[in-house]
Amino acid sequence: MTTARTGPVDIPAVRAAHPIHEVVAAAGIKLSSRGHGFVGCCPFHDDSTPSLSVGGVKDRFHCFGCGASGDVIDFVARLEGLGFREAVQRLNSVNAAVAASTSATRAPAGPDRWPMVSAERGYAINALAWEYCCTTVPHAFAVSYLRHHRGIDVRDLEVQVGEPLVGHTGQPWAGMSRHLLGRGVTADELLAMDLSRRSRTGRLTDTFRGRLVVPVRSPSGHIAGLLGRTTLPDARTPKYRNPTRTATFDKSTALYSPNPASHGTTAVVVEGPIDALAVAASAASSDRLAEFWPCTANGVSVSPSQARRVTTSGAAKVVVALDGDTPGAEGSERWIDAVCRGQRRPAMLTRLPNGMDPADWLARHGATGLAAFDPAATPGDPRPEQPGRELVRAALAAASDPLRETIRDLMPVLMALPTRDARDLAAQADGEMTRQGWNPKGIFTQTLVQAVAVAAAQRCDVAAPRSLRLDAPAADRSLGLGADFPAYR
Repeated sequence: MTTARTGPVDIPAVRAAHPIHEVVAAAGIKLSSRGHGFVGCCPFHDDSTPSLSVGGVKDRFHCFGCGASGDVIDFVARLEGLGFREAVQRLNSVNAAVAASTSATRAPAGPDRWPMVSAERGYAINALAWEYCCTTVPHAFAVSYLRHHRGIDVRDLEVQVGEPLVGHTGQPWAGMSRHLLGRGVTADELLAMDLSRRSRTGRLTDTFRGRLVVPVRSPSGHIAGLLGRTTLPDARTPKYRNPTRTATFDKSTALYSPNPASHGTTAVVVEGPIDALAVAASAASSDRLAEFWPCTANGVSVSPSQARRVTTSGAAKVVVALDGDTPGAEGSERWIDAVCRGQRRPAMLTRLPNGMDPADWLARHGATGLAAFDPAATPGDPRPEQPGRELVRAALAAASDPLRETIRDLMPVLMALPTRDARDLAAQADGEMTRQGWNPKGIFTQTLVQAVAVAAAQRCDVAAPRSLRLDAPAADRSLGLGADFPAYR
């Protein structure tokens, strides 16, 4: 227990109230599960590979690159340039413990966390904040920054959508705060909506200072919050920032897309808002915006709510295309699990080259690079593929009866696919089950063939649409099972 002139601070209680992995994730740092804790890129130095360990030692963080370490108080103090007591006050005044939508347990926020701000008032405040970021100069800066620094030209996209899609907060320490105070927003409301924070001297400063921002909208179209990507040269500043949980924003339900029209498109699930903008801008520049609906949960995690929003968006197909690195691969498996097992819907997977994200890929290949996210494109590399291996791994990870439960999870997806795609998915699943040791003497292959034959016969009996029908008397041949499978040779 530490004391100061204003009284004691119960350090264990502060640590317990603010789990360090949740505070780090709320600061916009992407975390991936590793061992007993999490890893991510350190915000305190230029870290291109994850060197920050969070929670590996209980309640502690440590960077193997720059040596930064400590508890949750040390993390906030270092991140925001605060003293010990100011960091404690920051933690207690704005609950930074937001869900890191990973395998970690999320602490409930409770319905009365911000009793002074209703959702309706929160939406109105967010609209004023977005309006501030989209005035002529900030908007022009954001458009120019994307074009010159990331090779993303959003001008055609904004013309086709009919509104600004990017803005900027400016570099003054309290520019947005002063503007919103002048528009009738109170200081408490700014803090509650996480648009402002208190400095060590007690003054309001902008939470999103020096950031390119995009609006995250609720299903009703209101602005739920802003996502910010820093444009400052300070390497200590976290690259991305989303609001903590507010009256209108919950990271576990938020989904961002720059394209408001999703019906009949291919939903392309990407890792971050810059990637979503890159896909939409490339599609708009080639008159193909109606074909793609890029969206992101702003990270590599996904909740059932986010998966449900994607599968009920009206998009005809779903392609998961996260970054070409280890966290991206892990996130892709989570999305396949959430869509295929959780929502019982088909999805495809694009595996980008190592070290590339969708924005990098499109900056290098231009509009022709959209083929990597287009299920109807001429086969190339990379291209959307069936996720049989990932689906099997997800099923096995949750299964108590691996054979039965894996087939149970595969069947809704297989029966919703055209024959060629079903064949590809089944072949991948068979290979992965064999590799994992769950196909001795071809038992998985045989059981899957029988399950498909029964399901196909049942579908035909109720006059299923042609795309769902399989030749029930020869389901094994129509799926490419049987003699073509190694287990049958």
